[in-house]
Amino acid sequence: MYKLILVDDEPWALSRLSKIIDWRQWGMEVVNTCSSGEEALEYIMERQPDAVFTDVRMERMTGIDLMRRTKERYPEIEFVIVSAYSDFEAAREAIIHDACHYLLKPLDRDEVRDAVQRLLTKLKARRSSRPFIDLGRTNDSETRRLLEKVRLYENCYAAVSKKSEIPAKKQPGWICQPVEIAGIPFSALISLEDRIAALSVEPFSSPPSDMGISIVHEDFTAIDRMIHEAQVSLSCAARFAGHPIVSAAQYYLGGNLAAQFTIKELAAQYYISESYFGELFKRFVGISVNQYVKNLRLNKAMELLSGTNANVKEIAGACGYQDYGYFGKVFKRSCGLTPEQYRKQARKG
Repeated sequence: MYKLILVDDEPWALSRLSKIIDWRQWGMEVVNTCSSGEEALEYIMERQPDAVFTDVRMERMTGIDLMRRTKERYPEIEFVIVSAYSDFEAAREAIIHDACHYLLKPLDRDEVRDAVQRLLTKLKARRSSRPFIDLGRTNDSETRRLLEKVRLYENCYAAVSKKSEIPAKKQPGWICQPVEIAGIPFSALISLEDRIAALSVEPFSSPPSDMGISIVHEDFTAIDRMIHEAQVSLSCAARFAGHPIVSAAQYYLGGNLAAQFTIKELAAQYYISESYFGELFKRFVGISVNQYVKNLRLNKAMELLSGTNANVKEIAGACGYQDYGYFGKVFKRSCGLTPEQYRKQARKG
């Protein structure tokens, strides 16, 4: 069942769209109806549906703006644009941003069915090209065969992305196999002969903000953990170091941004001294532990400010800043804007 949201700022139009066909009969579940572009964008950023039907002309954020903002992060989400006007400019923008279909009001039931058929064709084509992995059932025979097939070499990674497909590649020394995992737009399994060569191989050479890469493993036995490591990497816009203690610490820090801890407490988890841990971390990451944590928290704060409607005090707490005023000072000193100014600028696009 594909997940769909419907967007229109006129209640009667939204109601008609939700009832014009039996969506479930077409393999689509209407998971939300939104009365504004802003409401829809927040839902999309949190839940990533498969497709969106949206009206063009809405106050503050048009359907075209919603599609453009969405596809900057999630280009795989399909859009059907609905307009009450024969609007050439809206149609042109819909084509530029690769809308699946463009419908005119009043909606015709047969035309909606045609649009859904085209939408399903695109969604099924994308899904069928990648083998599916159910993270709750990784011990089934089909998944085990896939994991063994990809594990040609001893340096194994999982990769995830929100923005773009991870291309399949197989050549001497490495293999990259895209896979389908529920709730993750793009993901892949990677196996390398030479760990050092990873620096020049896609997706490792992609910016950390575009692609998350797990810690290196000997095989894909812990695929659930590897996918979570890759998600932490992407969420924090960070690459894991090649040292096992340092990469484990990075993973812990990335998953516990709201926690309060000292470097001494962190070092104790790995049974080493505070001074040696600090030295080791800086040698492999290039910056101190404190600077690394600060960078992680600020990156997360920027993501939450631009992608959610949570208030700034809540965001400060989620990023480990118990003092809201101190958070504002740190943010402005690092970014040149207050959190409120940053949010306003980010949403202008």
